[in-house]
Amino acid sequence: MLDTFKYLEALGYDVTYLPVQRDGLLNIDALRHQIRKETILVSVMLANNEIGVIQPVREIAGIAHEAGAIFNDRRYTSCWEDTGRC
Repeated sequence: MLDTFKYLEALGYDVTYLPVQRDGLLNIDALRHQIRKETILVSVMLANNEIGVIQPVREIAGIAHEAGAIFNDRRYTSCWEDTGRC
């Protein structure tokens, strides 16, 4: 996913990378503060195969949709890594 976002940056898109907490979960407060009316896409890795964390996708999707952004649902998340975890 990172290569895709680096490519979009090279095309002139503004990409924001958000931090995760010690437990590997997305910092939801950072998402709430960084999302803007110009935000068109919120993309997260659903499950991490290295540490086993599963992101709170319903909460993240809700925040994205409230802002008018698209949330990358399971069609675009790394389904291989979350196999057997959902």
